[in-house]
Amino acid sequence: MNSINTGRFHQFYAWLSKGVGALAGIALLIMMSVAFIGVIMRYFFNAPILGGNEIIQVLSGVTVMMAIPSAAALDSHIRVDVLDNFIGKVGRFIGDVLSRVLAIIVLSLLVQKAYAKIWDALKYEDTTNLLQIPIWPIYVVITAGMAIFVFILGVELAAIILPRKNSNV
Repeated sequence: MNSINTGRFHQFYAWLSKGVGALAGIALLIMMSVAFIGVIMRYFFNAPILGGNEIIQVLSGVTVMMAIPSAAALDSHIRVDVLDNFIGKVGRFIGDVLSRVLAIIVLSLLVQKAYAKIWDALKYEDTTNLLQIPIWPIYVVITAGMAIFVFILGVELAAIILPRKNSNV
């Protein structure tokens, strides 16, 4: 996002996007390691990792929920701009604003529901089936990832709507 380039806010935004990206990368690395070691253990030593699939499922949730806001902050989501020439600059502006407003609304509802699920999982001591991994930290990651994504979408929305100072765009 080119318009976000001043002071402490830029530093916080960059730190946040790199931080969630690093968490996603670490979770992915651990997930790939568990899968690789699991395959080696199963096929060469006939001793699979107990609960390997549960570990991978939990880590895939962490990976996705941290990678989505990171990709948004780094503007690396895939885009298809087939209609850009047809709808023009005004249509693109309306589409950009509308898509972010709708995403903020929907994801805010998701954050609220996931936050409530944290307390439910704690209250009922929900765990995974085999390894008995507590479920509430997964809801914390979902809540945090989507809340960060809502924040990033809000920053993008502000950058689209508010006039830019000293912008070459």
